[in-house]
Amino acid sequence: MVATTNIMNSTGSYTTNITVPVTVVPGNFSLMRVVLNETTDTSTIKPCGTYAKGETQDYRVQFLQTTIDAGVTAIVNPAANGACNGPNNITITLKNFGSTTLTNIPVSVSITAPDNTVTVINETYTGTLDPLGQDNYTFTGTFNALAGATYSITATTNLTTDPIASNNQTSAIAVISPAIEPTALSAEFCTNTNQYILSGTGDGQLLWYQHSNDVVPITFGTNALTVQPPVNNTYYAGLNDLNTTVGPATKNVFSAGGYNQFTPSVNITTDIPVILQSARLYIGNSGVITFSVTNTNGEVVATTTINAVATCTNPQPGAQNDDPNDPGKVYNLNLLLPSAGQYAITATYDNTATLYRNNGGVTGYPFKIGNVFSITSNNATSPTSTTDTAYYKNFYYYFYNLQVKSVGCPSAVREAVTLSKPIITQTGNTLSSNFSTGNQWYLNGVAITGAAGQTYAPLQSGNYTVTTTLSTGCVLASDNFAYALIAKNPGNNEIGLSVFTVPANKQLNVLFSLKTGGQVTLSLYNSAGKSVYSQIQTAAIGNFSTVLNVGNLPSGTYLLQVLTGNKTYTSKVLIIR
Repeated sequence: MVATTNIMNSTGSYTTNITVPVTVVPGNFSLMRVVLNETTDTSTIKPCGTYAKGETQDYRVQFLQTTIDAGVTAIVNPAANGACNGPNNITITLKNFGSTTLTNIPVSVSITAPDNTVTVINETYTGTLDPLGQDNYTFTGTFNALAGATYSITATTNLTTDPIASNNQTSAIAVISPAIEPTALSAEFCTNTNQYILSGTGDGQLLWYQHSNDVVPITFGTNALTVQPPVNNTYYAGLNDLNTTVGPATKNVFSAGGYNQFTPSVNITTDIPVILQSARLYIGNSGVITFSVTNTNGEVVATTTINAVATCTNPQPGAQNDDPNDPGKVYNLNLLLPSAGQYAITATYDNTATLYRNNGGVTGYPFKIGNVFSITSNNATSPTSTTDTAYYKNFYYYFYNLQVKSVGCPSAVREAVTLSKPIITQTGNTLSSNFSTGNQWYLNGVAITGAAGQTYAPLQSGNYTVTTTLSTGCVLASDNFAYALIAKNPGNNEIGLSVFTVPANKQLNVLFSLKTGGQVTLSLYNSAGKSVYSQIQTAAIGNFSTVLNVGNLPSGTYLLQVLTGNKTYTSKVLIIR
């Protein structure tokens, strides 16, 4: 039922407008039935059935195409579910429902946020739509989406000469995905390999940076290795947050070039999945250009088609020289490189479209984003030499200021990851490691035999360190811990000279405290006054301790002498076997 009159009590006429569905194909026929029934109840009028008095008439109707009719059929991006937080571009599908070619179509989109604030973006589609043709248009303006929020989006065409308004607008709901964060993050320096190992997990690709605002990561992955040291002992980790450009910003970076239907492929290597979001293209003549991405097996993994509009000042088909006044235009590509690997991008054309490429003054291969992505070459070949493997370096093809971004939703912020290492703490006269297993203790850089537990009770003062061997084989090292052994019963001389355990058997601990640093000589004299042991050390101000090995001395009474500066201090020692 498309129209019903009111009850007519006398002779009269009825006029109405019938909205034709947008799915109707111009030129097709349909049947229109008109039912006239003498009744006072309009609900009894049915397209089929019987009635006491009335008349039924059938008409064969052909749908004619209007001359000017631009409409919007879909909101492509953001999708109804799974859109990412942060800046979002909106992509709509435009269709020419009319019978004449259309261009310069005003379009607008309004985005209503959960708090009912409305963002409106007004732009103009400058491409060309043939009759019944359609094209995706991405607004250059963006809106900032909040994680977990729901947005109402309405897109509209606003062509003033369009008499058909019913297909000018469409709406959609977009639910933004919840925020994601990297977890289980750690950073460690492996002393046995002289590399940093950076670990973590997350929904997507984990990227590592030296600074929180860096554009280019230093490495990537859930277990990444790097020789780049942290800044202020801290790295930064982000998920899917690569978003930068590569390649020359404009064609004017190089000295020469021209337009034509060039066919060489652009070769790319990526170590992570990425999206080639957009690039500045220079169009010599309007038309349709398709870019296809193939992998090393020759399989097409991504493709995009653009309605290219000439950007040079004198458009014409075929070969043209460089137009220095050509500003170019940024086109959305949205080419997905689904995994790490090598890819080739090839351009194909309709009968009229042409693209620009540089062929003079080209330098810079490979054009890189750190160690994650690079434009490595092209497959242009020399017409005179089959062995010239560097010929491609004379050319740069198609994609200027190529915007590259990670696949998946990015984390909202980068997480600071402090370099972790074994930490030594002291409780009384005992040193402890914060790792329960894999420990080895050192004194002044020398491994202490048998000291492999979580704790160690030092026998003398000095610089202690501990290393920890992880299950991965990575060996971590602590900072130096300056330990000073304190005598329980210090002597009554000015340096507090103390020795223990007395009587001694194999080892004799010597402790004292110095007010001035310098050279210290330790000597043992037997009962005959003969020197049987001597040791010279450099000691700092403060507590000093050392262990004398007396296991090779016979039992007896000895005199320990400590010489520091021009002063001598002594203590009697008894050795018993």
